[in-house]
Amino acid sequence: MNTKNRALTLVSIFLLVGFIAVSTLSYWSARHTLSEQIVSEVVPLTGISIYSKIKEKLMAPIHISSLMAQDTFVHDWVHNGEQEASKMQRYLAEIQQRNNAITSFFVSEKTRNYYHPNGVLKQVSEHDAQDNWYFSVTESTQDYIVNIDLDTRDLQSLTVFINYKVIDSDGLYLGAIGIGLSVTSVKQLLDDNNLHQQFFIFFADEQGQVMLQSNNYLFDKQPIKTLEDITGLAAYKSQLLSSENSTTRFNFANQSAHVNSRYVPELGWSLMILHTDKPWDKRIIQPLLLNLSIGLLISILVIAVVFYTMRRYQKELERMAITDKLTGVANRHGFEHLVNRLFSHKNKKCTCSVILFDLDNFKQINDTYTHLAGDKVICDAVAIVQGIYGKLNTLVRWGGEEFLLILPNQDAHAAAAIAEKIRQTIEQNVSLFDKQSIRFTASFGVSQWQYHENVDQFLLRLDKALYSAKQQGKNQVCVE
Repeated sequence: MNTKNRALTLVSIFLLVGFIAVSTLSYWSARHTLSEQIVSEVVPLTGISIYSKIKEKLMAPIHISSLMAQDTFVHDWVHNGEQEASKMQRYLAEIQQRNNAITSFFVSEKTRNYYHPNGVLKQVSEHDAQDNWYFSVTESTQDYIVNIDLDTRDLQSLTVFINYKVIDSDGLYLGAIGIGLSVTSVKQLLDDNNLHQQFFIFFADEQGQVMLQSNNYLFDKQPIKTLEDITGLAAYKSQLLSSENSTTRFNFANQSAHVNSRYVPELGWSLMILHTDKPWDKRIIQPLLLNLSIGLLISILVIAVVFYTMRRYQKELERMAITDKLTGVANRHGFEHLVNRLFSHKNKKCTCSVILFDLDNFKQINDTYTHLAGDKVICDAVAIVQGIYGKLNTLVRWGGEEFLLILPNQDAHAAAAIAEKIRQTIEQNVSLFDKQSIRFTASFGVSQWQYHENVDQFLLRLDKALYSAKQQGKNQVCVE
């Protein structure tokens, strides 16, 4: 691998590794920040929002049930022996219709009759598990309890019941009265606060039974019955249920999970919001992929710019290395490139001749007119060659004032004619420098390359030809 490719590879590796490292660190930082923000801000705020909405939704039914429990009609009707059940039926129907409830009821402690807008549905019994709610109300020290149960009239419909104690002015317990709300309407509150399915929200009673729950993404939408059903949470059950407000971190299915618990006194339940850290949360992954895409694009652009710049500068350096700065023609290093290109197919026995010429008495020009004048003379000589031969891509500045003109597809006779024309033109030329006229001449050696000889052997013959021209008085062409 050459230096350019090695440098380009290193730059590419550094850029790509750098962008990937930065994007990865940003991902972990964003993931940690998002997790902390959810736990410290989003979850508590969600709990407060749900609590306030639940309270708002339950306060009206609780207040209505309270008024029903204190209603003198109910007290007098019970004390009068519960005669004319149709009166209680109409009363309950009016309450249900007026308050848009799904049911209303009254259970008499004396007769154990279950009164409903549709009449007496049954008698509650201690031996019927479905009636346990009533005896829980009777034994409770609170004015009311809230429970979720099947509607006695519609055993397929889950209902949130507000069960209020009916106590007369003498403190005598007369029974339980109240209205029922649709579980769907309460559950909708949980789902409305979990639009992105990032939480599992549920209510748990004092024993850890899950009473009401939102749709959840953790358990494949399977309902959870108790806290023990949530892996890793059972150990924190008592802590969560005994505190009015607490947050616990635990390990769930090899993920870090957080649960926030808030006691809701109106329900007697704890509102719990469970959140797990999702490593591939789209809110983090989308920016990460965007960063990686931008980083990759920038890396490609930078690599392309670096490649273009290096290639351009390399070509410029190569050109400078093989080009004579003063004249713009090839220098001695450039001669090797020309030789490799022109003399590479020796087996083809191609015809090629070379002219080697040297400016006569050049030192005298420098001493008389200064070196700048000498540079001007050299440039004029190159211009004369270009004017006669038409191109400079095979002209080489061999030394200070010595040049090689390679003539592909030309034999020695044709090369000698070109050399003679150049010689005559130089002789007739007048170079102007600082208002001074400078005349100069040149001596030429011409030789035709022989396919069986190497470059050094050929140059030796060519040099002998130039030497002969110098020996014969200069300003002439000598063919080897």
